[in-house]
Amino acid sequence: MIKLTLFAFLFFILQITIVNNIAIFHITPDIVLIIILYIALFYGEVGMWIGFGMGICLDLYNFSLGCNALMLSLIGYGAKELSGRIYRDAPLLWGILIISSSVIKNVIIFILQKELSFQLIMTYILPEAIYTTIVGIIIFYIFKNYLFIKNTYNR
Repeated sequence: MIKLTLFAFLFFILQITIVNNIAIFHITPDIVLIIILYIALFYGEVGMWIGFGMGICLDLYNFSLGCNALMLSLIGYGAKELSGRIYRDAPLLWGILIISSSVIKNVIIFILQKELSFQLIMTYILPEAIYTTIVGIIIFYIFKNYLFIKNTYNR
């Protein structure tokens, strides 16, 4: 668990520092979401707790009042619940999981902040979800095949 937590924290640091350098039209991939989904899908319940912790870190960084903590822990819980019921090695499934999680997370956060509009969905939420999905599938593939952390989670 400690290795996974440190690994997720590394992605939090990358999210707030380096990811802005790969922005396309001010849209960046949500790599914290990707790592939470990966950990929850392949390592189970620890993904929900790491999601909560990384959400708190993002909330402190962005000065948002618990929105990220709520959404990332719920997404971690949902991915954990799905992990025992689906075939986890399918890239198409990874893409569906990442894009739906990204859209749901951002829509709910913007609803809670009372800023949701159709224009925001078309210019920010969907492009970010697509970009996150492309980057996420690549990261999932690399982690699944080359990650140094052994999977001790068996359902």
